[in-house]
Amino acid sequence: MELARIMATRRPAATTVFAAEACEEQNLYGSRLWAQTSNASVNVQGMFTNDILGSSTADDGTKDPYTVRLFGQGIPTTESAARRRQPAHIGCENDSPARELAGFVVGAAENKYRQMNIPMVYRLDRFLRGGDHRPFFEAGFAACRFTAPNQDFAHQHQDVGVENGTQFGDLIELVDLDYIARVGRVNAAALWSLHKT
Repeated sequence: MELARIMATRRPAATTVFAAEACEEQNLYGSRLWAQTSNASVNVQGMFTNDILGSSTADDGTKDPYTVRLFGQGIPTTESAARRRQPAHIGCENDSPARELAGFVVGAAENKYRQMNIPMVYRLDRFLRGGDHRPFFEAGFAACRFTAPNQDFAHQHQDVGVENGTQFGDLIELVDLDYIARVGRVNAAALWSLHKT
């Protein structure tokens, strides 16, 4: 919300839409509808999902508050088998729109001013997981996902409570606000740099 407030005071060359999608946990219905609608009505040049970014702390206590992973898929999974083979055969799978966008983001935002490492992960998402960028990617848009380097599954998709001395649930006292601010600066640098291209 803060990034949207700041960007609203500027006059970039293109429009930036900040959206909170509904039904991410119910088969990505909100983002799927948005991607289908966008495909027919607007010129979408890129899409970022920011998800699971409240803390960089893993379930074993490991912290990495200066890293945010950026997932960018190569060959779209919706392409036919023949279309998927060609880029892999000639070695140009990194030329996909999502990988180009991810590479641009790393170049624009990974520097001493942001104090963040941005490793690019050459997949659509974490193993057996999904996010709101998937429907955009499947619709042919350049779409990437920002997510924390570590995850603590006790604080995701859990009811709040304590069992056998372990705290479950997503609680404000577990949120690393400084980490979120650094990730916000990465997003701001990427968005503003995209507006300048």
